[in-house]
Amino acid sequence: MAFKATIEADVLRDALGPISALVDECKWRLGESGLSITAVDAANVGMCDLTLSKRAFDQFDADEGVLGIPLERVEEVL
Repeated sequence: MAFKATIEADVLRDALGPISALVDECKWRLGESGLSITAVDAANVGMCDLTLSKRAFDQFDADEGVLGIPLERVEEVL
C-alpha cells in the first residue's frame, strides 16, 4: 500500500486530540477521498468518528487500505 501525505501539524494535532483522549491506537482508513478514523474506547462507552477530506491536506496520495497506528507515536512526531 502506498501512502504519502503532507498536512499542517496543528491541523492533525487538533483533529487527533479527542481521539487520543479516548484510545491509545486506532485504524486509519485511507482512500481517494481522504482519511477516516473511527475509534471506540475499551468499555464501549465512547466513540469518535473523524474524517479528514483530501482537501485538508497539502498533499494526499493513498491507495485504499487500513493502517494501525499508535496515537502516541503520531503525537511524538507532531
